[in-house]
Amino acid sequence: MPSATKPRTPSPKTFKKAPKTHKPLPNSQSTKRPPNPKTPSKPTGIGKSRSTSPSPPRHTYSLRHPSKYFWYTSVANTLELATTKPSASTPTPTYTYTYQPNLLQINDYTISPLSFTHTPYPSTFPPSLPWPPTRPSHIARAIGRHHASCVGESCYTRKRCRDMQCGHAFSAWRDSTALWEDYFELRETRDRGVGAFTKRAFRRGAVLGWYAGTIVACDGGEGEGAGKGGEGEGEGEGGLNDYVMELGVGDLGGYYVEDSHSPSCSSSSSSSSDADDQQDDGEHPMVLIDGLHTGNWTRFINHSCDAHADFEVMRVGTTRIMAVVLRRDVGEGVELTVSYGEPYWWFRRDGARCCCGSGRCVSLKMAGRGRGEGGGQGKGKGRKEVVEESGEGRVSVSRKVGR
Repeated sequence: MPSATKPRTPSPKTFKKAPKTHKPLPNSQSTKRPPNPKTPSKPTGIGKSRSTSPSPPRHTYSLRHPSKYFWYTSVANTLELATTKPSASTPTPTYTYTYQPNLLQINDYTISPLSFTHTPYPSTFPPSLPWPPTRPSHIARAIGRHHASCVGESCYTRKRCRDMQCGHAFSAWRDSTALWEDYFELRETRDRGVGAFTKRAFRRGAVLGWYAGTIVACDGGEGEGAGKGGEGEGEGEGGLNDYVMELGVGDLGGYYVEDSHSPSCSSSSSSSSDADDQQDDGEHPMVLIDGLHTGNWTRFINHSCDAHADFEVMRVGTTRIMAVVLRRDVGEGVELTVSYGEPYWWFRRDGARCCCGSGRCVSLKMAGRGRGEGGGQGKGKGRKEVVEESGEGRVSVSRKVGR
């Protein structure tokens, strides 16, 4: 019997690719694709003609964190960057803000410890507190029962807390005020710089915010605001800048007055809407909250002799603040105003006058006493910068010469 043979499996054939050969194209042919009629071709050899008229200097810098700055809407409906002005007393001012922004949005207290080096221990402090202060909590302590109303756990309400031992934390309440752009916006006014406008209606007695900035001693020292002859925004009372706010320290009822020497700076206490606060009619030590270069949106609230709101001394737990409290109802789209007080205008060195237009305007009183007609500017807000978005996440800013 013949033996069976296994059929062979055909081996797969291997194919070698032929090398590619590129035939040279004749000179009449082109390697470029035909132009797409939908895509316009870029012109070459065409340059933009330069204007013979001089243009303002332009400076470009990167704003990596836009939320750190203040932005407002101009009268021309353009977005602009808020900055501070150079000193008006400088013959040839240097516009340092054209190189980098010099106004930061910091919704907190900071402190200048060097300004307190030669300041005596406050007479309104209990013994053995840290001095000189190195933290804002060392000086902005809510002590005593005067101006002791607590704003509670959140802002933009009419609620008050009367518990002197309440556990409300300043950090939590401060964080709630960081949402201020949901309630207010910054706009340029025709004659008073940048102002704060409401985006919704509020009832009388509502707390709208607080005044933030750098805490410095009343005699100035190394602080930003005091003793600099009106750097930035004009010279106010005593040569200070326009963004300095006084704040009483310690027990405003004067309980500890006999325990220590009085510091070099004292002032009459301000009034409050609370009945128990109106008993404070003495003098007490003060510090300054300087909002010239760092602060929050309340630094933009303009003055009016018939104001919507007041700055009142209040507290958040154990921290004293200067709160913005409405004295009457306001609607949506209204420019919010406060009263800076008549001394703000009477003792100015730059001759600025109130132009709020109220029938009881302080400028009318000054004119009646031979101080000239009103018509100067209110609280100025710095040179205006036009902001244009450009490529690569940068911002091109050009300075406007006038207001």
